[in-house]
Amino acid sequence: MRQSTKNGKIIHFIYDMIENKMVLPGDNLPSISEISRTLSVARETVVKAYKILKQEGLIDSVPGKGFYLLTDKISSASRVLLILNSFNPYMQVLYNSFSEALPEGVVADVYFHHNNIDHFRTLLKSYSSRYTHYIIKPFQHKAIPDLLDSLDPKRTLILDRAEYIPQGCSVLCQNFSVGISDALGSISERIKGYNSLNMIRTPLNPHPEESFKSFSTLLNSFALSGEIIPVFSEDRIRKGGAYLVLTEQDLVALLQLASHRNWTPGKDIGIISYNDFPLLQYVAGGITSLSVDFKQMGQKAALYALHKDRLSEFMMPQLTLRSSL
Repeated sequence: MRQSTKNGKIIHFIYDMIENKMVLPGDNLPSISEISRTLSVARETVVKAYKILKQEGLIDSVPGKGFYLLTDKISSASRVLLILNSFNPYMQVLYNSFSEALPEGVVADVYFHHNNIDHFRTLLKSYSSRYTHYIIKPFQHKAIPDLLDSLDPKRTLILDRAEYIPQGCSVLCQNFSVGISDALGSISERIKGYNSLNMIRTPLNPHPEESFKSFSTLLNSFALSGEIIPVFSEDRIRKGGAYLVLTEQDLVALLQLASHRNWTPGKDIGIISYNDFPLLQYVAGGITSLSVDFKQMGQKAALYALHKDRLSEFMMPQLTLRSSL
C-alpha cells in the first residue's frame, strides 16, 4: 500500500506516465483540470505539483497551450521513501506530522510492510531506485540486516526501533533500554497500590527485547510484584492487578474483559497503554499511556528529509497519567 502527500501523488502519476512511455519529450501533459478530476485533488494542488516538476526541469508550459514534457530523465530532487509497519493510530499521528512538516519541493510516499519480510524485501528492491532518501521502521527478522545494508547509509534514517543499525545510517528511535523502567519507576508508589504490575507480550507483533529487560529491571529495582505474560489470556488477568499492554488489540480485549467483569479501570484494575494516540484520552474515562511523542518524531524525520544532516537521537517515552491507573 502506498500513500503519498498530495503533491507527491500527482508527481508520481507523471513519473509513472514517463516510465511507462505514455508520454515522451515534447508531448502535452494532462491539463490541470484533467489531473484534478482523475486524481480527485484540488486544482491548487495540481498547480503546486506542476510547479515542482518545472523546478526540477522535467516539464515546461506554453501560455494558452498547457504543459509539456521537456525530458524523460527524472530528476534527483528530494524524493523520500517512508516505510512503516502499519497505519495504526500512533503511526498515523507520525505520518500526519511528517507530511505536514515536509517543505514544498520534497516528495514523499509511505508504504507498509506489515512485519512481512517478503513484502519488505519487495518494497526495497522494487522502489528504492526511485528515491533519494529512505526513512524506514524495521522489525525483528534475521534477513533485515542484509536488506538494510543494501541501502546507502548516508541517505537512510532508521526510525522508531533500532535492533540493527547499519554503520553510517541516521537514527531516530525510541529508547527501549531504559524507557519503561525510568518512566514507571517515577510512579512506583502509585503502582504499589495494585497487587501486581504485569506486561503482556504480543507474539504476532514482536516488541523489542530491550523493553522486556527494562520492565524486569523496574520490578527488581522497586520491589514490585508482577510478571511478563507471554500472550493475552483472560485466565491471567486478575482483579487488583495493573497491566501494560503493547497493542491496541490487547487494549481493546482488556477493556472488554474489564467491562464484562464489571471492573472499573483505575480502581479494580490498572491499565497502561504502550504508545499514545488521541482516542485514549476519551476511552473509559482516559487511558494512561507510556509513549514517545510521535508527532515530534514525524517532524524530526521531515527535517532529516529536508536538511539531510546525519541524525542520531533516541527519544525517551513520556508517561501521561489518566484515570485508568
